[in-house]
Amino acid sequence: LRSAASPGASTETSYLHEVCGRCSHWKAASRPSPAVLLESLRDVAKGHEQKRAKRSVFDKLGDKTEAFLTSNLLSGGFQLSFLGSDGRQASSAATPSTSAETAAAARRLPQASAGDGRRMVRLASGEWVRVDADLVESFPGDEEKWRTLMAFRARMPESG
Repeated sequence: LRSAASPGASTETSYLHEVCGRCSHWKAASRPSPAVLLESLRDVAKGHEQKRAKRSVFDKLGDKTEAFLTSNLLSGGFQLSFLGSDGRQASSAATPSTSAETAAAARRLPQASAGDGRRMVRLASGEWVRVDADLVESFPGDEEKWRTLMAFRARMPESG
């Protein structure tokens, strides 16, 4: 069984495609152990819950509801405190400490040569790993998917 998630699929769907592919591998040594699989599933579920907790009210309602509210209910000058002057949700600008942390992390990023097209992501453990070429090709620019799938692949036994 070899299936790949579409580039537009969610991170969780892409992860499940990866897990199914690894669990159904013909070579037993290439399959994840139940303990590794369970730990990885827990980490992805935890990350999903953290991502859901950070969503704003409009994110939870969806883009169409946001467009309806901003165009119909908020026209005529009525503004809620959490909306910007243009009726759109005010951006959550990074706090100085967050932007400082981001800049510090960028300085610690292992440098890959500019022309080689390689990408690096930082796992939750703090370890930097090189993103596999198939992920860069399948999910261009989607660092969240790269991070999730590389965290799973990093736990897999080396197949030689």
